[in-house]
Amino acid sequence: MASDIKYLLAKKYKRILGLGYGGAKKFLRAFSGYYTFFNSYLEGLRLYTVMKTGPNVIDKQDLKMYKEKWKALSSRVPALFMNVYPAFSQVKSSDYVPDSLFFTHIEPMLNNVEYSRSFADKNLYHLLIDREVLPDVFLRKIHGRYYDSAYCEVVDVDDWLKQLAAEHQRVVFKYAIASQGGKNISILKSNGQGLFCDEEPVNRKWLDERMGDNFLFQQFVVQHPFYAGFNKSSLNTVRVYTYRSVKDESVHVLHSILRVGKEGAWLDNISMGGKACGVTSDGKLNGVVCDIDGNVYDSIGVGEAKQGTILYHYDQIVEIAKKIAEKQFYTRLIGFDFCVDFEAQVRLIELNNFDVGVDILQQCNGPLFGPFTDEIIQYCRMKRKSFRHIIR
Repeated sequence: MASDIKYLLAKKYKRILGLGYGGAKKFLRAFSGYYTFFNSYLEGLRLYTVMKTGPNVIDKQDLKMYKEKWKALSSRVPALFMNVYPAFSQVKSSDYVPDSLFFTHIEPMLNNVEYSRSFADKNLYHLLIDREVLPDVFLRKIHGRYYDSAYCEVVDVDDWLKQLAAEHQRVVFKYAIASQGGKNISILKSNGQGLFCDEEPVNRKWLDERMGDNFLFQQFVVQHPFYAGFNKSSLNTVRVYTYRSVKDESVHVLHSILRVGKEGAWLDNISMGGKACGVTSDGKLNGVVCDIDGNVYDSIGVGEAKQGTILYHYDQIVEIAKKIAEKQFYTRLIGFDFCVDFEAQVRLIELNNFDVGVDILQQCNGPLFGPFTDEIIQYCRMKRKSFRHIIR
């Protein structure tokens, strides 16, 4: 009898805990959505404060149309972003996506973050993507275990590292997860007998104690002379944005930008002093060059950003992006980073399927979704009632 009472009391207690847990999750989702909204707004405000562009091209009527369009998703539509993006691109449109709504109402509905994260694990690229478009991976660590390029377990890691040092002057080290924006990426140099990160020798003990459980050692890509002409120190990439339509599931290329690192840097990242230049749909530079600090330029890197310059192998880059995007089943919007190596082979450096940065793109090219804006607004509006903000 006593056990029956205990069971009933425990069951009642579980219901109370469940109500509290559910309420806490709702609060955290709401708070996470608000925090993300505010963070995006703050970044837009920073850019608005520091940007050095020509006169704004929009008026009160443009702002009214902009707010009318996007209020279908949220009552909070900041005019801020309409005051920023057209000033750079000189494209007048109400289709500019407010960053704050993109991260809270659009990207989470287009891309299933819970599932798509696994497709962004660089240690899985060689299982999911054609190896011919990927740089070689020599050694990888997945969930605490070491594997070679064929995913066979490596026991003597130190011996493997010595072989790498003997065969390669430089090796790229990067985290398999969360290396966007150039984070957690290093160039390891060899003295013929060992690899070094700055001045520290790289061995298994150092890796296990300092580098976590998910990373890889990758081929150092020597870029094609065309792209090296913009800045020879950095690996310069073409960022391609693809969208798989919610109407017919066909993959479209939305936009592309050329990203070039600052002189002396080896990464092309905009957040680390690089620049971006817009690219037209037929692979030509559009002449709009800017950086993270709101500056506009006539050149990108040490090369000219001459309007009409055709990007080398752009057609191949686009075709590869579309082919890969077709098999990203949980993701509709992807930002691909491609380079072209010294042997004229297109290489995929990274794909971004969550927290996809779109600000620099809209500065250089204009509205993110272009002719697909209305169908995306309609899709996200229909899903809004069943949508739950993700906790970031």
